[in-house]
Amino acid sequence: MFYQGTVLVDMDPQVMVSALRVPQAKLAKRELDSAAQRVVTLRELLGGNTPDLPVIQGALANAFAGRFGLTPVTGELSPEERERAERIFDEEIGTEAFVNEVDEPPAARGDLSGRRVCPGGSITTYLRLEGPAQNRIRAALITGDFFITPPRVIYDLESRLRGVYLDDLAAVVDEFFKQAGVEVLSVSPGDFLAAFEDALAS
Repeated sequence: MFYQGTVLVDMDPQVMVSALRVPQAKLAKRELDSAAQRVVTLRELLGGNTPDLPVIQGALANAFAGRFGLTPVTGELSPEERERAERIFDEEIGTEAFVNEVDEPPAARGDLSGRRVCPGGSITTYLRLEGPAQNRIRAALITGDFFITPPRVIYDLESRLRGVYLDDLAAVVDEFFKQAGVEVLSVSPGDFLAAFEDALAS
């Protein structure tokens, strides 16, 4: 297993915003004066009690180890591991296709598109319909600026919606989230449904 995440210890908001080059339109839609308002650092939360970096790293390693019943071992990458990592980078995660695959797709990838903007984020949905009456979902795609864990639940929802009749959409979405037992951190199941309904209304 490989796990990647980010813990911000400290930062200069102006430098961060400059480096990220966040589009002004993205800031405006969330009614933010600056992208720095979307993040928090350990320094901001703990002030002078912020631990040194080795202490933070140790706490993270021990927490993962305790959760998975493992013993953390610090080590260097072996030549074989480095070679494999470089190959995966060259063939997959380092390619433009991989980097851009989460971009909003062109209209050709969906006949209908809808959007839901709420205080916790934004959801964009794309629907392609099928059937003589165009009343059944052939494919669904969900993108946006929101937090949900585990992230792959979005792929599961897209898969669950294939073949669903539009009359059953609300019930299916509601039942999916009840059974999934996931933690929706910034948006609600109702926000996903609202994004789909917006697509159908377009």
